[in-house]
Amino acid sequence: MPRGLRPTQNLDSNGGAWFEEDQEWAIVVLAFPQHFDSQNHEPAQRLLKDWMPEIWEVWAGEKLTPETSFTRRREAFFHTHRNDQVVTGAFGSWHKCVPHGKIGVVAMTGGRPPNGALTAPETYWLVDENEYGEALKRPDNVGYFVIDPTRHQPWPQQALAAAA
Repeated sequence: MPRGLRPTQNLDSNGGAWFEEDQEWAIVVLAFPQHFDSQNHEPAQRLLKDWMPEIWEVWAGEKLTPETSFTRRREAFFHTHRNDQVVTGAFGSWHKCVPHGKIGVVAMTGGRPPNGALTAPETYWLVDENEYGEALKRPDNVGYFVIDPTRHQPWPQQALAAAA
C-alpha cells in the first residue's frame, strides 16, 4: 500500500488491515487505480475529498478548502458559529407541544460538532417551519440551523419536558 494511504486503524494483531466498505473502498481505488474501472476513479476522489480530506491532502499534496471539501466546509461552519446557538435537535408541529407552522428546536452554543462533544447548556426555540425548511435546502448549508435570538421565539423547556 503506498505511503499516505496505509491504514492506521482497523489493524489486526499481525499488522494486517481491512477497509470499511462504505467509504474506505475509495482508498483502495486511489492506491490501485489500474484494478478498477475508470468510472470508479472520480467518485473515489470525491469521497476522499469530502469525507477523508486528511488522506487526500497527504496523498495528492493538495490543501482542500471549504469550497472543495464537505468536511472542510463543515469545519468552517463550526468555527464561524462557535459562539452562536446552533440547533442540535428539532420537533415538527406533529409534536403536541409545538404550535402549527413552527419547528421546536434544541440548540447550544457552538452546536454539536461531528465529534459529538457537548460543551454548553441547551436552549429551546420556536422557528417558523418555512424558514427552517428553506435554510436547510440552501446549497451552502451543511445540515445545521443557526438561531437568531433577536428573531426566534424562546420555547420554554418545561413545555418539552411535560410532553415527555
